[in-house]
Amino acid sequence: MMNTNNHSFPKTGVLWSAVLTLVLSAMTSLADTNQPAAKEKERSIVAVFRLEGELTEVPADDSFAMFGSPADSLKDLVARLTQAAHDSAVKAVVLLPDAATLGLGQVEELRAAVSLIRSHNKEVYVHADSLMTG
Repeated sequence: MMNTNNHSFPKTGVLWSAVLTLVLSAMTSLADTNQPAAKEKERSIVAVFRLEGELTEVPADDSFAMFGSPADSLKDLVARLTQAAHDSAVKAVVLLPDAATLGLGQVEELRAAVSLIRSHNKEVYVHADSLMTG
């Protein structure tokens, strides 16, 4: 009879080890659910503005959109640049003046908008294959 008790001890030891493992893993998962949610990784956005063609002073009327998309307006562009300056998710701004037609006054307003962005400690990058002075 002694031999049967010796064989049951390793089985109960394995059983208790399995139960202990399950209890510890359950306690760990309960501890994780009681803690506040980990802070989500903050989004980093790079705003890209492509400037093509003529930049009008005021927004164009959409009633003649069948003849092509209306040109961008300086007012809308400056508003979007200002919004990017104040948005904490935006980390940098890229300007791509692809064959843009800008007057000297428009260039000054864009310069002021870029200065606003830089005053909010954000990087501003401009790339153009070629630029011409007015």
